[in-house]
Amino acid sequence: MTVSIQTRDQIEAVVRALIDAYAKQDVAGVMALIGDGFAGYGAGSDAVIASREEFRGRLEQTFRESGAIAVAVSGLQIHAVGTVAWIAARAEIETAAGSRRERVAVRLTAVLEGTGHAWRFVQSHVSLPAPAPLHGLFG
Repeated sequence: MTVSIQTRDQIEAVVRALIDAYAKQDVAGVMALIGDGFAGYGAGSDAVIASREEFRGRLEQTFRESGAIAVAVSGLQIHAVGTVAWIAARAEIETAAGSRRERVAVRLTAVLEGTGHAWRFVQSHVSLPAPAPLHGLFG
């Protein structure tokens, strides 16, 4: 499926804006990119997000518990039909709080909805690669 250059540029800009706002721990900046009806999954076993406001709460908690955050995205794939787009990417997230530093590689998929004026995230799934293949589950 071919994605127009305009749509690709718009989606890439929204992804960059999300990454920048997240790295700056800017709750309002991230939330400006999240659409109504948002739902998703985080990497933690209990990270089920059923609403936009629940996402805000998780985001605020993450920022309270984290020091500096850096995010690097690679392998961004973008597909779209009409006003619906979906992405897949890999990301490295690094946090630093005092002398403690953590780096984790994650996988990200998301669905975005176009409003005619902007694209907004309406679904996301962040996961950690399993340490060993799970046979029979795409492993």
